[in-house]
Amino acid sequence: MDRRRFLTLSLNALLAAATPASAMAFDTRVSVSRRGDVFLVDAVLVAPVTGPEAWRVLTDFDAMSSFVPDLDTSRVTARSGERLRVEQSGVARWGLLALAYSMVREVEMEPMQLVRSYSLAESQMQVRSVTHFVSVPGGTEIRHHIEIGVDTWLPAALVEPFLRHEVREHFDAVVAEMLRRRALEAVPTPR
Repeated sequence: MDRRRFLTLSLNALLAAATPASAMAFDTRVSVSRRGDVFLVDAVLVAPVTGPEAWRVLTDFDAMSSFVPDLDTSRVTARSGERLRVEQSGVARWGLLALAYSMVREVEMEPMQLVRSYSLAESQMQVRSVTHFVSVPGGTEIRHHIEIGVDTWLPAALVEPFLRHEVREHFDAVVAEMLRRRALEAVPTPR
């Protein structure tokens, strides 16, 4: 697999990850490791919002392209109870590279507890992820785990920092959206 396609696929997998808070204000821990051709990404943070506030943003797939960097389109194409089919596409930008990507994934939700996702055959790569939500003092702890199955010639020493950066950037955007929506809800409506 060439470098351009690998980077495209990696960012696509990260978009399956709805994510945590501002690096300036919050401690977002992101670790990346490699097991054979699979990259494992784990992120943990406490978003300063309630569980329902976090849940509404992290499962708002139809609006996600309005607040997640590099995501041009995101839409639910099928729904059956707590199971969704979601199509997403965009252009990942990293340094001078601009890489187009697309993904179709199946999303299974257990409201207010977890979101499980896996890419379908028509996607560019195999991705599995799970996001857990737990109420804690100060907000909602979000634990996100993603497994990205790729075959690349790029060294882990290059891929791992890239994945860490992308996950933090996406988590920052998602938590910023949580806080933006909270602020909007706090504004009194004119009578």
